[in-house]
Amino acid sequence: MYLLLSRSSCSCEGVELSSKVPEENLNAVVNRRAKEFRQHQTRTTTNLNKIILAMPNSPLQYPIHGLTVPPMIKSGIPGLALHADKRDKYEVSLSVQKGVLSVVNDLEGVQVEGQDQSTLTISSTRLDLLNHLLSRVMYTSTVYHIRSSDLVYFSFENHKAAFPITISRPAVPVLYDPGEDINSLVTITTKTFVRYAELKVLIESIRKFYPVIKIIVADDSLKPETVSGSNIEQYIMPPGQGWFAGRNLAVSQVTSKYFLWVDDDYVFHEKTSIENFVKIMEAVPELDVLGGDVDGNQFYFSLKYDEGDEDEGGCMTRLFQKVHSPLPGFDGCYLVDGVVNFFLARTDAARRVGFDPFLNRVAHSGNSWFYQYHYFYHHKEIMQFSSQGKMARDMSDKDILKMEIEQLQKEAKNTREPHLSIRRTDLHTVLCKNVSWDIIIKLFNLDSLMRYTYGLCPKYRSLENINVDRLLALINRSFGKKLKVDYIASLTGRLHSIYLSEGYQHWPLFVQHLSSSMDLLLNISHSPCSCKGVELSSKLPEETLNAVVNRRAKEFRQHQTRTTTNLNKIILALPNSPLQYPIHGLTVPPMIKSGIPGLALHADKRDKYEVSLSVQKGVLSVVNDLEGVQVEGQDQSTLTISSTRLDLLNHLLSRVMYSSTVYHIRSIDLVYFSFENYKAAFPITISRPAVPVLYDPGEDINSLVTITTKTFVRYGELKVLIESIRKFYPDIKIIIADDSLNPETVSGSNIEQYIMPPGQGWFAGRNLAVSQVTSKYFLWVDDDYVFHEKTSIESFVKIMEAVPELDVLGGAVGGNQFYFSFKYDEGDEDEGGCLARYLRKVHSPLPGFKGCYLVDGVVNFFLARTDAVRRVGFDPFLNRMAHSEFFMDGLGALMVATCKGLSVGHQKKKSTAVYNKFRYNNDAKGKLARHYFKNHLKCIKF
Repeated sequence: MYLLLSRSSCSCEGVELSSKVPEENLNAVVNRRAKEFRQHQTRTTTNLNKIILAMPNSPLQYPIHGLTVPPMIKSGIPGLALHADKRDKYEVSLSVQKGVLSVVNDLEGVQVEGQDQSTLTISSTRLDLLNHLLSRVMYTSTVYHIRSSDLVYFSFENHKAAFPITISRPAVPVLYDPGEDINSLVTITTKTFVRYAELKVLIESIRKFYPVIKIIVADDSLKPETVSGSNIEQYIMPPGQGWFAGRNLAVSQVTSKYFLWVDDDYVFHEKTSIENFVKIMEAVPELDVLGGDVDGNQFYFSLKYDEGDEDEGGCMTRLFQKVHSPLPGFDGCYLVDGVVNFFLARTDAARRVGFDPFLNRVAHSGNSWFYQYHYFYHHKEIMQFSSQGKMARDMSDKDILKMEIEQLQKEAKNTREPHLSIRRTDLHTVLCKNVSWDIIIKLFNLDSLMRYTYGLCPKYRSLENINVDRLLALINRSFGKKLKVDYIASLTGRLHSIYLSEGYQHWPLFVQHLSSSMDLLLNISHSPCSCKGVELSSKLPEETLNAVVNRRAKEFRQHQTRTTTNLNKIILALPNSPLQYPIHGLTVPPMIKSGIPGLALHADKRDKYEVSLSVQKGVLSVVNDLEGVQVEGQDQSTLTISSTRLDLLNHLLSRVMYSSTVYHIRSIDLVYFSFENYKAAFPITISRPAVPVLYDPGEDINSLVTITTKTFVRYGELKVLIESIRKFYPDIKIIIADDSLNPETVSGSNIEQYIMPPGQGWFAGRNLAVSQVTSKYFLWVDDDYVFHEKTSIESFVKIMEAVPELDVLGGAVGGNQFYFSFKYDEGDEDEGGCLARYLRKVHSPLPGFKGCYLVDGVVNFFLARTDAVRRVGFDPFLNRMAHSEFFMDGLGALMVATCKGLSVGHQKKKSTAVYNKFRYNNDAKGKLARHYFKNHLKCIKF
């Protein structure tokens, strides 16, 4: 049932990175790197990192999970085969939407049509030869994309199947070297505002127990005072810049694997042990944040979140002192959603989420780690902060059913349109028993139809036993129209199932046209939610409400485009074999009972039918209110259902529920489904629904884009840059990260200057500047650029808005449109990968934009999505010459393009001894050694 994936060693013409590590440290570094890579794999993969095959109980065998291919590179489709009885000729067909198929045919007696096209047909009089070619079928996507999916349709005679191919650019690992003691593993971070006395006490208490650990202080005091000491970094912010802005700044400067957050008025004592935090985090690599207590106050909470629908948004409730479950293996530890302001966190995980700099005063739960509470962040309303509220008495199903029947009867008197929708659990009663008017019930949720009609309305698999004239009359009467005389005949060969009520009093019809791919898909939809709390739209000024609602809707659509694919649907394995089950798209929240749609058995007549389902990470259950059905294993990992009646067994299968037993926000379970000698397996994705984080673009370029730069002892050039910006964009915000040796004040309207420790470095400054952006996009410029008439931020934005999958869009500086692409081979787990950079090489044109190309890296003049770049970040360790390194870290995570016509000028270069001393003090050997560990590379070629 499995095809294990293995990786072979790679080779490239370049630097052997292990040779750049000091020989006396090599063994220790190799061992630490191996451990960190194993943890990286634990955090980013699951036990299902293998290809799962649909076993040949049906004539078609194909992979249903785990098939991932790189974009625009020929890749095999493993596991394809046909298992059929003897025939004069065998012919199979495969088709895709986003790529082409091919196969090397060096065999006589096999015919192939459609080479390098979207549909490939293979035929032969010999089954063994046909299967030989199926094992060699190759897929190539035709449009470059780093994260996408395609759907393969596989057919033989009347048998149809569909399975997904994930298209993904392999990502370069980003690891942190933990070093050999707590000082290289953890950085202490804090934010202060006019509380220097308290800060002094905090630092003295830290130094008592951790004399050399690094401390980072973000300071937005009104009149900053110097905070000095060994291994202390103080960053001066604009006065009163804010709480989360300071948090984001401090975390942006961390170079260690973990950081410990403390407030500036805390004090360390004998029981304050960073080592205890680290021990737990290292033992449970899936953990991102671990909180403690402050003066005995172990503050924590959990969040209840309902995604809601696309229009109104979601609902959220915060529950104080509420836990999800104990943390296995650690007494007194619990899995929650939020903790007190004393926590150890993984640096990369915290940066991916970040602290919203907009929240400049009281904020804790409101950060995007826990939830976003602004209306624009796609929440319908927010619950009052209470642990539990009184719930309204639920109406009984009988009451609801009565109301819905009355409503349906009322609507039926006034309409002949077949668009009624029924949502409740007693759908089968409405469809098959209670309704007496002639109308077709059209269900938009096919899952509901399958769940509630199996076995409860008589089912027909052909037209042989149906009074066709009566059926045709019913259809014509229901629609008030007359079907073409050849309609019924046109169903021959395409009909899968029809469900009819007794006496044809009404007609729930489920026809699957197997020639149509869409019949394999079940759409996923969200219904509106409700909670007791503040209606957030009521907090918006009435005069701007409509504009904000429209902008929010647009931004949410782009969010969906960026985070979902065309395969955000449940794909069913149709009942060509006796077992029917979902093979893709089934996602459930952790530790909440959830249905498994599409389960059914389609078998010939037997004295008794018995099916079994089993899981590893959860339990199964089903409500059994039927006589003649036996259920064993309720709320256990294996559930068995048996009956002498197939219709009753299928009714219970439609009600099977799954619940994971261990809380995890990202995991997968495997369901085994069996009947007699037939076996199948399919995945369940266990995922905590994520709260969307959207940026309000406002109404002009000034609220949509922030200009960011980093300066070092070049105030003359910086002044020219700012004056040129103000000539064309007088009100746009400019953020400056300044690590000059003797900082000078840079003033002006809507200019923010951040003073760093002297010579802190290039990427540290970039990370700082981006950490303070509150707009959807930022434009990066160097401090010696100059804007001119052809410098148009609007032109950047136009392209980025039209292609929401893009993360970074580069232009040209002084006519130099610098760009490059990477070739990356993951290599094996021991030696690591190989990376090569190719200057002026593109992946493909950017569709719809002449002169634009998809690449992996661009010049230092680019527009970028703030959230996307923060998730990758600029490594503060790289303090001098660095550029490609950011795009290396973003490989597989950032979609990058370059365009002609997007330009900025470059000032005449001026050279100073001080600037050159720092600018060209490049530790190339040390940087290469860092790539060996950090990016798990064997070799690199630039």
